[in-house]
Amino acid sequence: MKSLCIESSRQEPTLVIFDHSTQKVFAIKNLKSSELKDGKKHSTTLILEIKNLLEQANILKKDLDFIGTGLGPGSFIGTRVGIVTAKTLAYALEIPIVYYCSLELYDSNQEGSFVILSDAKSKGLYAHFGKKEGSTITFDKEPSLYTPDELLKKITKNTLLISPEADIAQGKLPSALSLKVEQRSIDFALWEKNVCKKTFLNPLVASKASEPYTLRVS
Repeated sequence: MKSLCIESSRQEPTLVIFDHSTQKVFAIKNLKSSELKDGKKHSTTLILEIKNLLEQANILKKDLDFIGTGLGPGSFIGTRVGIVTAKTLAYALEIPIVYYCSLELYDSNQEGSFVILSDAKSKGLYAHFGKKEGSTITFDKEPSLYTPDELLKKITKNTLLISPEADIAQGKLPSALSLKVEQRSIDFALWEKNVCKKTFLNPLVASKASEPYTLRVS
């Protein structure tokens, strides 16, 4: 079984073809922000790069069993374009879509509680609270939007803070508290372990509306 994952909530989108029989990334393409200058070009570039990635991996569109796309939180335009692209391809290929929280693709790399942070521009930070036990990661509800002051009431100096944009998140927290935000990259092993299995086993999650988290939280 193979899937195409469109993760476009960050400034530099990632496209991945995942082989679920081996639980490994089959092919991957990281796009540069300079290639995506506006929404229309963003969509055109995604479609073209998906075509190139499939050809590179010697995989036909009909070989895909489903498509995954992130709902953010993150770039509103990027997330929307990813969702529309996934819907278009899934409709044409008559295969299902898996929607997921983009922040659930990042691993704390250690056991215990942690918080994944994402930039919300002038509004503050999105925060997703999770806990890792062994190889299992669970999350508290959905990501929420916090001002830096509100977030400080929810964490301690010992809380593990991680982010795909650590420098930005770090800059929004008071330097006097010596809080450190650790940089993380997408771990697509979590795409198989925590996202796909959880979604397919839970019809309520599988039927979840495709509205980006940027619109859900306030």
